[in-house]
Amino acid sequence: MLLTTLHSFALVAGRIRQPRGSTLSFSSVESNADVLRPLTLVKFNYDGDFFITCGKDGEVNLIRTETCERVGTYNPPGEKAGAVFAVDVTMDSTYVVTANADGKLCFYTFKGEHVSAINHGGVLKYVEWNLKPGDQNMVCTCNDKFKSQSEGLVPNRIMIWSFDPPRRILSIDDQLPMKATKVKWGAFDETLVSIFEEGTVIVWDSSDGRQLQLIQAHQMAVTSSLAVQRFRSGSGQLF
Repeated sequence: MLLTTLHSFALVAGRIRQPRGSTLSFSSVESNADVLRPLTLVKFNYDGDFFITCGKDGEVNLIRTETCERVGTYNPPGEKAGAVFAVDVTMDSTYVVTANADGKLCFYTFKGEHVSAINHGGVLKYVEWNLKPGDQNMVCTCNDKFKSQSEGLVPNRIMIWSFDPPRRILSIDDQLPMKATKVKWGAFDETLVSIFEEGTVIVWDSSDGRQLQLIQAHQMAVTSSLAVQRFRSGSGQLF
């Protein structure tokens, strides 16, 4: 039933002309085994002819929008992640990155070849490529805190990483008032916009991690961050 459900969704998405590079979040769909397998994100590529799904089963699938045919998967070497919370693809559909619950950032070619992995730490909740066309060599991330024997306590963080060569560029942790549920790039990659379950939106300087603006937008959790902020209360605000 999974592909049938996604096919219906893809047909609808084609009719409404899904915005380029947009993301959609799902709670769950029925699998072929007739059990609920939660999807965590659906991400369209820039041209809209493909979309990528990821879920709590660790599967990351590349699907053709027109036919909803699964044409490939993205699998790290060894055991797959227990859950994948986010995925993103570059504007030119060259590279894909996944945010895994086991604390790893995994990079692939669009065709599915594993390129590299970064031991990020924490429970990764979101990842996004920077927005500069032709120069997408950075990703921003956020993670929930996690304690392990090998790394100790990894705090809640917002981070920026370089893809090639793989290295950490920025970490925001002590300044975080709470865990972020999602972080996205602002205009010209100059800022980061993070959202929180407490209804807060915080804008950061992406060069040094300074807090630029704190907006107590709503009393309920912020669920997504675009030009228009969406909230579980059913309302929205433009910032």
